[in-house]
Amino acid sequence: MRRIIAFVLLALPLLWAVPALAQQPYPLEFTPYPCPFPNPTTPNIRLECGSVTLPQDRARPDAQQVEVAVAIFRAIGVQTRPDPLIYLDGGPGSYTIERWGPLFDTAFAPFADQRDIILIDYRGTGYSRPNLICTEQSDYTHLYLQDAGADDDQLTERYLEATENCRQRLVNDGVDLGMYTSAILAQDVVDVWTALGYNQVNLLGISYGSRLALTLMRDHPQAIRSVIIDGVYPPQVSQQETSFFTLSRVLEEVFTTCAADTTCAANYPNLREVTYELAFRLQEAPIDLHMSIPDEQGSPQNYTNSLNGVQLFNTFQHFLYYNHASSILPRIIYQAYEDGNFEPFNYLASQPYADLYNFSGGLNVTINCNEELPFVNVAKIIESARQYPELVRLYGFDESTFSTGEILEYVDFCSRWHTANPDPIENQAVSSDIPVLITSGQFDPVTPPEWAELAAQTLSNHYRYTFPGMGHGVMLSGLNSCPVLIGIAFLNNPAQSPDSGCIQHMQVSFDIPISRLQLLVQTNNNLGLRYVYPKGWVDTSGSATVFQPSRTSRSGIMYAPVFNQDARYYIDSVKEFYKITQENLPERVVIRSQVWTINRMYSGGNGYYINIAYTVKGDNSVVIITFTPDAAENQVIYEQFLLPALGSVRIN
Repeated sequence: MRRIIAFVLLALPLLWAVPALAQQPYPLEFTPYPCPFPNPTTPNIRLECGSVTLPQDRARPDAQQVEVAVAIFRAIGVQTRPDPLIYLDGGPGSYTIERWGPLFDTAFAPFADQRDIILIDYRGTGYSRPNLICTEQSDYTHLYLQDAGADDDQLTERYLEATENCRQRLVNDGVDLGMYTSAILAQDVVDVWTALGYNQVNLLGISYGSRLALTLMRDHPQAIRSVIIDGVYPPQVSQQETSFFTLSRVLEEVFTTCAADTTCAANYPNLREVTYELAFRLQEAPIDLHMSIPDEQGSPQNYTNSLNGVQLFNTFQHFLYYNHASSILPRIIYQAYEDGNFEPFNYLASQPYADLYNFSGGLNVTINCNEELPFVNVAKIIESARQYPELVRLYGFDESTFSTGEILEYVDFCSRWHTANPDPIENQAVSSDIPVLITSGQFDPVTPPEWAELAAQTLSNHYRYTFPGMGHGVMLSGLNSCPVLIGIAFLNNPAQSPDSGCIQHMQVSFDIPISRLQLLVQTNNNLGLRYVYPKGWVDTSGSATVFQPSRTSRSGIMYAPVFNQDARYYIDSVKEFYKITQENLPERVVIRSQVWTINRMYSGGNGYYINIAYTVKGDNSVVIITFTPDAAENQVIYEQFLLPALGSVRIN
């Protein structure tokens, strides 16, 4: 039980703030330096990186300083606007520039047509200095995975000890933990846009960033033109008090959506009952998991751990962060329930640990301890838990132990972390008349649409939308996605309700087993190819080279013409991407006088079956790739698509 409470109270992203300090005079200057990531490929984009040096404590501007890292992507359109879009990231503790800088082309380019895009590493994170990373916590996680047999009391003690060691190291380095609060981060954002010379700005805050955006709306509204808050976490809600609600809500949303879909209901009947039966079965008899977690150098470390019912549900919750994961979840559940196939969980259970050494645990704990735990109401936690008896039973929730012991243990720890006192305003709704677009994903597992609705009640000038099939954070879902189109329309004219007609075309397409394929012939003159693809499958590449049963399916086929190069370099790239662990001897077949080589492979890292076939004609080659996580489906695709495709491909 203690391990669960540690996860609930300290490891989840939490989002609170304290009032801004009175600003003291200090210079504001942007110092450029080379960008630590490659230039985007978006045409005409200009990239600048650097930092703004600020006082750690604004009451002592001549004392210790902090550097806040900034990346600026200049607007690419002919007619540009003077008000940038400033992105406020989640966590708190995420490395914004390191993560999102290289993804600019897919995540932010749609917003850059008319205005600059600004990425900021909050003080204490990423390229900002000092960095409040707690490698001690990350090292603890590796020890925990090695010693899965340790009891919960030992694990809690070790976690708190590791976190205390981090605190002592940071303090010895001159870090004043009281100067790392949401309101101070908000003042940093104001100072950054002032140093860059902007008089008016727009904000895009996702997850914790939505809380920070609300803090800015409350404390610094004058220069804010418009705000988008996505995956909304308003200050009047508590993640601790509602943890059973958020988990139950998202699972029930999956169950009811599947039951209402004829195809899903036929393939995965009684999904709710099956899911809980699977969880309780695993709680009684856990199975082994083979996890791969990166160490501080990025090298994978392999561990054998156990998958019980609690870990199963925790894995579901993390998986549902991703857009369209809900489409895949019923099939994963049934594969485990009926076939005993838990292979996907080796990969899924490893994912929450992927950024162990790319996350500022010190900032996360600081904001948790100062701005979250002081407001937690134990009675509300117990009251909420009583509404979900199945989860209480699964998680072993004990009211008396929790209320008298475990919560006090963490409150006591936080009292030693630092002594800044929060203001009651940090537990109150933010009121504002600034134009705000409020967005949620239907299957958001941590900031549900109900919280967006709650935030909207005190934001008098708002537009609110929930997007079907999507998870946590919808606004960076790529060029021409419905949320992005609505976001751009809102930014262009915050005074007018954006056209939201695209929402009615969004639907959940559940992943179902492939049993029979009918092939259609297609000619692509641009590629110089004539080929076949399965009837009813959709082109998910936009260039008629990748086809899948639906845009959310994990299975698919891909054609890759290779001009004037050896196809083997492409094949090696596929092997590296899928982390191939098993490979059969290549098979050579001759069809219509054309020699094809077929490689059949398996990726133990993420459970994918891969087939690669290629042929050479002169200086050119054609590579055909199929991928699926299901062994039976792999055989269907191999026999009913790949082999017939070899005889159908024509190279001009």
